[in-house]
Amino acid sequence: MSRARSTDLRALLILAAVTVVLFADVLFAGSGFFFRDLFRYHFPMKQIVRDTIARGEFPWWNRFISAGQPMAANPAYEIFYPPQWLIFIGSFQFGFNLHILFHIALALGGMYALLRTLRLRSESALFGALSFGLGAYFLSATATLPMMFVWSWAPLAACLVLRWLDAPSPRRFALAALVLAMQLLIVEPVSLLQVWALIALGVAWRERNVRRTLTRVVALAIAATALAAVQLVPAIDHVRDSARSRGFPYETVVDSSLSPLRLIELVEPHAFGIVDAHAPKLWGGNVYGGRRTPYVTSLHCGIAVTIFALAGFLARIRGARMAAAICGVSFLFALGGETPLFRAIYAIGVHSLRYPEKFIAAALISLVVFAAYAVERFLDGDERVRRAAVIASAIVAAITAIVAAWTLMPGFTSSFVRFWKLRDAAAPLAAFARTQWLIAFAFAAIWFTLLISRTRYLRPLALVLIIAEVSLLANEVAPRLPADFFTPPPIAARLEPDRDAYSIFHRASWSGGSDAAHFLNRSMHWTARNGLRPFTANAWGFRSVLEADYDETDLLPTHDLLDAMQRFGATGNPRWSEPFATMSNVRYIIDYANFDEAMRAARGDVTTALPIRVRRLIADQPRYYFAQRVVATDDLVRTLIENPDARLIAFGPKVSTSPGRVFAVRETSSSVTIDVEAAANALLVMTVTRHKYWRVTIDGRDAAVIPANLAYQAVVVPAGRHRVEMRYRNPLVLIGAAISLLALCAAAIATVR
Repeated sequence: MSRARSTDLRALLILAAVTVVLFADVLFAGSGFFFRDLFRYHFPMKQIVRDTIARGEFPWWNRFISAGQPMAANPAYEIFYPPQWLIFIGSFQFGFNLHILFHIALALGGMYALLRTLRLRSESALFGALSFGLGAYFLSATATLPMMFVWSWAPLAACLVLRWLDAPSPRRFALAALVLAMQLLIVEPVSLLQVWALIALGVAWRERNVRRTLTRVVALAIAATALAAVQLVPAIDHVRDSARSRGFPYETVVDSSLSPLRLIELVEPHAFGIVDAHAPKLWGGNVYGGRRTPYVTSLHCGIAVTIFALAGFLARIRGARMAAAICGVSFLFALGGETPLFRAIYAIGVHSLRYPEKFIAAALISLVVFAAYAVERFLDGDERVRRAAVIASAIVAAITAIVAAWTLMPGFTSSFVRFWKLRDAAAPLAAFARTQWLIAFAFAAIWFTLLISRTRYLRPLALVLIIAEVSLLANEVAPRLPADFFTPPPIAARLEPDRDAYSIFHRASWSGGSDAAHFLNRSMHWTARNGLRPFTANAWGFRSVLEADYDETDLLPTHDLLDAMQRFGATGNPRWSEPFATMSNVRYIIDYANFDEAMRAARGDVTTALPIRVRRLIADQPRYYFAQRVVATDDLVRTLIENPDARLIAFGPKVSTSPGRVFAVRETSSSVTIDVEAAANALLVMTVTRHKYWRVTIDGRDAAVIPANLAYQAVVVPAGRHRVEMRYRNPLVLIGAAISLLALCAAAIATVR
């Protein structure tokens, strides 16, 4: 083995060892990631994917959420994304966590490979890999998986593109296209835009013949797009059919704009508190805007990144201008509503971008790479960079020292409470803030001492210091809970076992109230689990309806129904939800319980408290039924104001109907067989979300689908006994798959040859 290969192997073993130690509880003790979107959204969604495929069914349609929604066409399910298939290893909980850890390892190895491709020594590459893959920024992205997945592939994608440009060959072209296609399969547009822009800028900066090189990169992008067509083709069609086709209000677009003050987090990750899932300690919630919590949990990539990036700028090493430009543009976009830029973008018709904070990623990744370059120059013995690093560490140490000294002043607690406009009861947060600034000063001071010491132990000591910092933050930004959290809550066993026959409606998530605030403030994650909050109930096999569209990918009829329910609720009718629950096959309505009573019953233990009251509808309506009456209306809300009765009624186009019976129903994830009998022409209502790719037949002959109850569908059944069959297939998935298969075969041939 060559010396270089041996060095790389040692570095990769260090990265693997640190990762295994940091997440040993996940790998060996059954703990799991859960924070924010993970448990409430991704966990149940991927449980449905696994269960559907395990039954031998193709995941065309998700019948568990919002009375059914497309699954394969929606990139949020990541059906065609190979690393997600890790969820089939072992138990679902283990596989789910394994596919997250895979992306952490991918980010570490990819960044190391990229920096080595850029001809940095092993130590510099190891510094960059640890700062990126285990930095607080990247680990905090575990709560928003699509963003994390795209960025985890970014270093490896850049590495393979550069290697192909250095020595073009069909094999290298195919490998680079495959990795770029992985990102396209995720379809997270803001992250994709940044990654591909960074790769293009990096190539243009590095190559002499920019025009020819960019032409090659465009060809590579086309190949990657063809490989990802299986997801892209149906996804584009799905966008037109979903709420995203209508765009978002400007206030939604600029929600989670980055405050300029958050740049302080580059030095002290807890400058505004700690977004801790177990015990949040936030005092700077105003900095995060109306949400009071950040979308991007942390901007911190390690205090060493801040020091060496600053040193690189002070020493004006090669790439400083490019890095500064990227950081400036990235920061400007991340500011969102803080500047007129997003207003101008919105004015020209771009209405579907959300969470401007995501744009800061390009700046942070650029800083990591640029800092690694500065480390390389430092290790090369560049005296100018060494002096700049000492100055930079002194600046960071001085800043943290000044703030830390202020926290030790006698009047700090009162001034802290006044400055952040807190209540007196929040005074203990001042002590926590003091501790965090003292820790930040300690790290900065140690770095300053190391950089001026010229000790021969600088490299191992620096490695220990970096690992120590990422270890302190890892459990905070990527928290875990024990295995029993991921088991069904006790309330699940109390509901009737025929879960396929009915749906539940979590009305509490719409109405809220003081009890909701108390439960959520005490523990959002235990409240979500024990209270069957959307979409957690789907993980335990319950169907849910009328839940808010979390990621704005539900079909337009679903949104029309939700809008109608909200407008009906705005009339002040105390039973605003019941007509919609009736027409949506709801058997149980969930509201929040009294907080004080629930906590007394649980003896103050929020982990066992039952935060909800479950009310069973006296006469729930079947999912498939013959309408006793048809009410022709083009304004459902106005009709319900006059008569809120919705049982066995079909609201929609006027058709004649007569009595009928449903004998048997057999369902799979994307098909339904219904045996019925009608005395004469009768309207069979199917409480399944209407979509253009549903095909309904009666005794094998196509039947015309009629809109019913705003979001659902119906067919007219003639007299006699009949078999009604519903079948969902999206032909664009097959077209995209054919394109991808051809591209994959071409890539395989190129790789083998």
